[in-house]
Amino acid sequence: MATPAPAIPSMPAAPMPPEAPVVEAPKEVAPITLAELVSQPASKATARLVAIEAFSQMLTDAEHGRITGEYRRPFRTNCGICDNISDYVFKVVGDANPYCHTYHRWINEVKNNLIRRTASWSGDWHYPVPGVDGKNAEHCWDYSENKWADAYGANRVVQLKELITLVQDDAVWAERLCDEQSAADVLGFKVGSIYMHKQTNKLWKFERDDGSRNPYFRSVANGESDCLYLTDLVAVGDTFGERSVPEFLADAAAKAAEISEIEQQIKALKSKLKIAQGSLVMLDMALAEQHKVRRL
Repeated sequence: MATPAPAIPSMPAAPMPPEAPVVEAPKEVAPITLAELVSQPASKATARLVAIEAFSQMLTDAEHGRITGEYRRPFRTNCGICDNISDYVFKVVGDANPYCHTYHRWINEVKNNLIRRTASWSGDWHYPVPGVDGKNAEHCWDYSENKWADAYGANRVVQLKELITLVQDDAVWAERLCDEQSAADVLGFKVGSIYMHKQTNKLWKFERDDGSRNPYFRSVANGESDCLYLTDLVAVGDTFGERSVPEFLADAAAKAAEISEIEQQIKALKSKLKIAQGSLVMLDMALAEQHKVRRL
């Protein structure tokens, strides 16, 4: 009889891999709405969002009114940006909101602190929207029944757009904008510094910054005080501390030499300008003689 083949030992079954844990897909979290934010205790971060929304609604209503001639409530045509703020802030946060007055105060300060950093700022501290037709900002305010109509009103719309852009700019925004700031804080003017009026070349000293928001200057020449258009001023330098007579004379001599050098450069440029102007006249004459045409 044949010898049976030896039985092959059975191999143990390979263990089953553990089941992978079931991972639920993350649930989408709905972003918190502005209405939910303003229902919480007031914060300056939320004030920024309220300001953007309030100013944007004001802008929409202003543009609608300028196009149709009909202004929707709560827009008031006899008020500028300032006095329209309260109604639009209350509209956004709700006038029953216990923090509505806090938001109004903060956003009013945001406007005060940024309106004078807009590109269109008139330079007048109290009348920031520039005038038209050669009239200054104060005159246009006083004699405009509808502050948002015509060319003067168009300037106000432009400035409101610039204001919104500044509030939206992360590089500009800071929570301290919600707090009252003085002229020096807003514009970087320094008490004691000397500024030159660009039209008259007269020197003025920034005399006082007491938080009143009226930046007063005193004339270096005669001591008269005045409140000037700030965009007409350029910084010259700080007032000088104690120095000896030789130090003053040395600095004065250096400044005189600097002025002399600049005057020589201007003289040389004027000479070049005369030559260039003469060459242009000759070219125009030759063009007319040779081709019987003239430049427009």
